[in-house]
Amino acid sequence: MPRQRCRGRRGQRTDPAKLRAELARVRDRGYSVNHNQFRPGVCAIAAPVLDGDGTPLATVAVSLPDSRFEPGRLAGPGGLVTGTAAEITARHLG
Repeated sequence: MPRQRCRGRRGQRTDPAKLRAELARVRDRGYSVNHNQFRPGVCAIAAPVLDGDGTPLATVAVSLPDSRFEPGRLAGPGGLVTGTAAEITARHLG
């Protein structure tokens, strides 16, 4: 079956190469960013809680209104969600 291009909502990555590049960025920094992709005016930063094999079990996320979203300051809340997710992961594996 030939690959077909997905039709996504506004702002979603549907091009396979762009999606792979975005997934690589998410893996590198440890968290994902949703900037008005699911619902206009709502943004989120999220990190996975993992099992012993590295499979995602849950997500720790922070939502905020678009008016408070500052792309240059994502490392702060990104660090908080990744740290919290890592702590939950460690307790789960404990």
